[in-house]
Amino acid sequence: MRKFFGYKEETPCEKCDGPRVGIDCDDDYYVVAGRLEVLLPTCDAKPIPYTYGNEAYMAALKPCPKCGGKRFFDFAPKYGSGSLVFCVNAETPPGRKLVRLPGCPHCRVEAHNYFGLSD
Repeated sequence: MRKFFGYKEETPCEKCDGPRVGIDCDDDYYVVAGRLEVLLPTCDAKPIPYTYGNEAYMAALKPCPKCGGKRFFDFAPKYGSGSLVFCVNAETPPGRKLVRLPGCPHCRVEAHNYFGLSD
């Protein structure tokens, strides 16, 4: 499975001046025609801290008590030992969604196994 690291707004295409977005996956980097839209949170559930990872995992299997959405957990070393459980609809900072746009053939760029992108 490929690991996804995020999106990055890129410079406009030199040929058609259309907006472009970079997609960082593993050791590969793709630039495609598109723009990013901000997804605003729809749930006000706060992250729940857990001391033990198995408790967080079990809590993440249950739906959010406020909105019924899926939950996930992440290790939280900056909060001390343990994990935090988040609702996907209350993600902070807000998530971003890629909206693909038709572009010219020069809008797409790929870089594979680039040294600067190695994990």
